[in-house]
Amino acid sequence: MKKRVIYLVVLIALIFGLTGCIKANVNMEISKCKEMNIEFIYAIDKDLFKDKDEYSSGLFDKDYLDNYKKKGYKVIDYNSDKMKGYIFSKKIDNIDLYSSKKDVVVDFSDYVNKPDADKMFQVKEGFLKNHYKASFKINKSSSKLDEEELAKYYKDMDLSFNLKLPYSAISNNANKSNDSNKNLSWDLIKSSEIEFEFELYNYKNICILLGAILLAVAIIVIAIAVIIYVKNKKRN
Repeated sequence: MKKRVIYLVVLIALIFGLTGCIKANVNMEISKCKEMNIEFIYAIDKDLFKDKDEYSSGLFDKDYLDNYKKKGYKVIDYNSDKMKGYIFSKKIDNIDLYSSKKDVVVDFSDYVNKPDADKMFQVKEGFLKNHYKASFKINKSSSKLDEEELAKYYKDMDLSFNLKLPYSAISNNANKSNDSNKNLSWDLIKSSEIEFEFELYNYKNICILLGAILLAVAIIVIAIAVIIYVKNKKRN
C-alpha cells in the first residue's frame, strides 16, 4: 500500500523533472447542522502514464483504493483535459463524533492516508453552541531537499487544503480567505501547519430551550385566563 500519497506524487514529479503536473487537494465542508463532507482529489498529468492500467498501478494500487472503500469513502475517477486520477469522498453525519474535549493534533500526511482518523477537532461544549479547534501538522521532513529546492519543484503544483464553513472562522492561519472567513485555503507547499477555530450552534438544545419558553408562556397565559375567568365569575 502506498503510505504517503502527497509525497508519492511529488516524488514522481522530481523523478521525471515535471512541474505543474500534480494535483492533490483536500476539501472539507462543514454545515450548520454539523454534517461534514470530506473530499480528496489526487491526479497527475495524463502524459505521465499513457494507459489506464499503467496509471492505476503506478499511482494507486488496489489495496489502497479498497482501504478507502472499507472506511466508507466513495471512490470515483477524476478526469480533466490534462489530468487523471481519483476522487475519494465521504459524508460524516455529525462532527461531534470526531471531536474530543482533550487537545487534538493531527499529522496531516497520516490523516490523508489513513481515512479512519479517530478525532480531528477539540471541542468546548456549550449549551447553545460548541467551540471547535482544528490543528493539523504537515511533516515535510521526509524530503531531503531544502525549502528553496522544494519551491522550484513545487512551483505551479496544485497542493491545497480547502475549508468551507457555515459561519465565519473565529481564527485561522490560512493563506487565502474570502466570504468573511467562511472559505479558507491553505497552500500545502507553503504551510507547515493548518489551524482554525469555529463555532456551531446546538440546534437541538436551542429547540428544547424555545420549547420550554413557549410552554412556560402557555402556562402563564392559561393561568392568567383562569384567574380572569374566576374573578369574572365571582362578580357575576
